Amino acid sequence: MRRRAPFVAVLLAGLVLAACGGGGGGSTASTAGTTAAPATTSAAPATSAAEPTTAPETTSGSTASTGTATEPNYASGSYRARRVAEFDRPVWVGSPPGDDRVFVVEQHDARIRILGQRAPFLTLPEPVSQGEEQGLLGLAFHPDFAKNGRYFVNFTDASGNTQVQEFHAGGQRPVKTWLEVDQPYPNHNGGNLVFGPDGRLYVGMGDGGSAGDPQNHAQDRSSLLGKLLAIDVDHGSGKPAIVAIGLRNPWRFSFAPDGKSIWIGDVGQDRWEEIDHTAFPLPSDANFGWRLLEGNHPYADGGAKPKGYIGPVFEYSHADGCSVTGGVELPGNAYLFGDYCSAKYWVIVNGQVRPAKLDIPAPVHFGLDSGGRLLVASGDGGVYLVTPEPGA
Repeated sequence: MRRRAPFVAVLLAGLVLAACGGGGGGSTASTAGTTAAPATTSAAPATSAAEPTTAPETTSGSTASTGTATEPNYASGSYRARRVAEFDRPVWVGSPPGDDRVFVVEQHDARIRILGQRAPFLTLPEPVSQGEEQGLLGLAFHPDFAKNGRYFVNFTDASGNTQVQEFHAGGQRPVKTWLEVDQPYPNHNGGNLVFGPDGRLYVGMGDGGSAGDPQNHAQDRSSLLGKLLAIDVDHGSGKPAIVAIGLRNPWRFSFAPDGKSIWIGDVGQDRWEEIDHTAFPLPSDANFGWRLLEGNHPYADGGAKPKGYIGPVFEYSHADGCSVTGGVELPGNAYLFGDYCSAKYWVIVNGQVRPAKLDIPAPVHFGLDSGGRLLVASGDGGVYLVTPEPGA
């Protein structure tokens, strides 16, 4: 794997030093996942014929728009990346259900853009906080977006607190605020939003920040911090339900295509990064262990495994990186993910983990377009189209 460009390496070095200090709380996915994008241009994203703005063409090794071609197999662990656009601090990329457009979230400008279009789809009407782990952090489209135009954003407001708001396509003002959470520190804000197989909106909440979860939010069921939450935005009260506890900073999580499991990339403190994978729905006492454990290793209060403990399926030490970015499960039963700091990648296929070959610096988010092709938002400002190497 080639080295990152020097300007990215310099920026990363500064961020890692800040993250590993007492106030920074160790390397974090937000520190890693949302900070390294160097300030590129604020002009409209470039357009080219290579941009994945529609369903993939009918070509060998690709999913055809008709669904008749051979489905790409990502299990090989060897991939080809092509930079297709550039944005200002992109932190999310993907397509809504039943929509060929590709949307990109820009963190500090608090904009949602569409590849190939100059005008933003949305600019948040209120200012967002500008810390390295703050801003507009997540986006989720309602499963019936094509009919109802509903979508949801996760951001930290001017006071640094988390808000999850609903918007409707064409509108520039929020329709409803579904969640507000006070953040005691500017780091570990989580930020991911994903609709689950049960139709609820899932929200990843970090432990509130600082270092070592000093208030023990992650293990405190009276707090929404350090949790996986679910909100029924179609029925009921809309009150967030705690689905799992014991998370440090689940910067990116995703559901398996069959809806029977969930993958979580939970960012570690000073030594260990972890990937969690467990059956869905989760048990009522699901507990991923932080701050008692960091990965499989004791961290605080003796490191005893709590009731309902769900341990990682893979961990790696800070010899191999410093901030995991959770990925997505792809055709071939392949879960691909990477480390923001080292740009090392791994693929898990049927429970077996091996290194993956992918040349993209600073992965921030793994998303899919309408044809199921993999897109990666990078801390270098780029959006990349990823395909399996031919013949791999």
